[in-house]
Amino acid sequence: MIAGEAFVRGTFWGFLIFGLSHQNLWFRRHDTQKNDVVIDSGDTRAGHVCARCGAVAINRFRRTW
Repeated sequence: MIAGEAFVRGTFWGFLIFGLSHQNLWFRRHDTQKNDVVIDSGDTRAGHVCARCGAVAINRFRRTW
């Protein structure tokens, strides 16, 4: 796994078109400082949470069912 940080933030264009309600879940890698969108505003992804430590894993790809 790659270390980094997750954060929720909107974009300039999303704010102009949709307002404050349009925000995405982003991940910033520590090794490159590149920001990648994990989940677009309003989307749903499969995920799992560890009952012991609370770590959350989210599938970046949409369900195809």
